[in-house]
Amino acid sequence: DVHVGQIDESHFLGSIVVIPEGRASVEINYYEVNDGQQRLTTILILLSAIRDRAEELKNDEFAKHIAEHYLTANYFEGGSKKIVPKMTLGKLDNEEFGAILDGKLQHEAKEGHRIFECYNYFKSQINEYNLDELENLKKRIVNKIIVVHINVADQFNAFRLFETLNDRGLALSAVDLIKNHLLMRAASTSAGDDSIVDTIVEEWQEMYEKIREYDPVIFFHRFMLSEYSGKISAKQLYEVIKQKANNEKWDAKYIYEFTNKLKRAATIYTELIDANIGNTKINR
Repeated sequence: DVHVGQIDESHFLGSIVVIPEGRASVEINYYEVNDGQQRLTTILILLSAIRDRAEELKNDEFAKHIAEHYLTANYFEGGSKKIVPKMTLGKLDNEEFGAILDGKLQHEAKEGHRIFECYNYFKSQINEYNLDELENLKKRIVNKIIVVHINVADQFNAFRLFETLNDRGLALSAVDLIKNHLLMRAASTSAGDDSIVDTIVEEWQEMYEKIREYDPVIFFHRFMLSEYSGKISAKQLYEVIKQKANNEKWDAKYIYEFTNKLKRAATIYTELIDANIGNTKINR
């Protein structure tokens, strides 16, 4: 939990792992964030809340400073000014995130989304802040938060680094480790086609969105028990998948099919738990 007003004099936020995208732009460097999405998203949402509070206090200059320096990047192309967001998310969250960055919230339309919940929490914490307090908070976020920026060459090396960091003590669930290992395997067998890895990421995110409230480790354990013979304990999940993925048939295409099957199973799983599969007798 992040509590506004309780950030230490300096706060180490860990390592951010990025992959250069190589887009053609003289003025802007584009990166894919491999590790650190949640931390960066949270910071940008908090800065958006600070901007909105500044607007409420009729200080448009401060609000504009936040927007232009920390929420967007500006460059000139074809004789005109272009504005792009500092960060975009996946398709499940980007509409809500973009609304916050743009200052165009529509609470009525998507009131319960977690992105809005995060924004509403931060906004409620600073609703009584005056301009001096806002400026002080902005300075602490911008100047006192420390990150290690790790730039890696490609997806495979990013996933391998992620696994190495875990071996050195990063606390992650078995599902996080499985996801990373499968993506690393897909990246190494994709024959240079990064799009299939991106598709696997999207499929995984859709699956995870369905089951994150139902203990993902239990879901994954039950899925593995239903798909493969033999005894598999929850503690063995990562090692079992890692061993299976070393088989040559586990290439990027196979991992996509596996992830797609996981996504379809997640729908059935949640319907069973909620007793909501469209049949009254079975639901009872």
